[in-house]
Amino acid sequence: GLGAVRTAGVPLMSFLPMAHPVALVRGKNSLPVRIQEVLYQRLYALPDYFFTICTTAKDQLQKQHGVASERIFVSYFGLETEHLPQPDASCQIRLDRKKHLALIGRIEFQQKRHDFFMRHLAKFRAELPSLTVHVIGDGPDRNKLEKLVHELNLQDMVTFEGWTDNMAAWYKKLDMLLLPSRFEGVPVVMLEAMHWKIPIVASQCDGMAEMLPEEWLFPVNDGNKMIRCMKETLEHDQEKHLRRNRELVAKLDTASFRRGFRNAVLSCLKREKL
Repeated sequence: GLGAVRTAGVPLMSFLPMAHPVALVRGKNSLPVRIQEVLYQRLYALPDYFFTICTTAKDQLQKQHGVASERIFVSYFGLETEHLPQPDASCQIRLDRKKHLALIGRIEFQQKRHDFFMRHLAKFRAELPSLTVHVIGDGPDRNKLEKLVHELNLQDMVTFEGWTDNMAAWYKKLDMLLLPSRFEGVPVVMLEAMHWKIPIVASQCDGMAEMLPEEWLFPVNDGNKMIRCMKETLEHDQEKHLRRNRELVAKLDTASFRRGFRNAVLSCLKREKL
């Protein structure tokens, strides 16, 4: 497709490119991965312009693929917060005094790292307050994760909830969202948790590193720091950060995202004199 557009001489914009190093995405640096990196260098040279949703992605395009800054447009993705469902009164009832945490989304070890989180949870569970971890979602590694939870004797702490259409109810119950991903973009679940004023402990990468308070972040491969972040966040008042997050996400609405995309397209057309 890229080659056809280039042959036709039509100006080309790449929308939301995956600019991470292949070795990071694959979790290894084998010969096929290095070949893929070389191929990507050729592919990323084809578009005239790039459109992405966070500054981190822009930096990756510049450093990883040598794309000039003026060829990259950034517009932060947002939520239609006025259309988010509201929880009913029953959702606010808490049945116990435990802290309720959640991993939300696709269950997949390579990127989302449920296994990384569970192994450190088992190692440091005695240092954490009484809590329940809700795994909300499904995916290719669910069976592996259920087996791992049993091997680590975490059945009393971890529950599998599957997919749900009523996330508003969960957000009203949760004390924390966990995002231990190896890489991300700007996770929608993070924006939703910011809107609902839920503390978020996340790996220090991509849109999470850009948007979340430093105290909630841990180095990507530092499980000890992840547990410390969880403990400190649960034990101390987070209202200042929660208010700041709510105000930030309120500015990132879909209308501003659409304006940013439209302005990027118009700018490209103007440069190409079309």
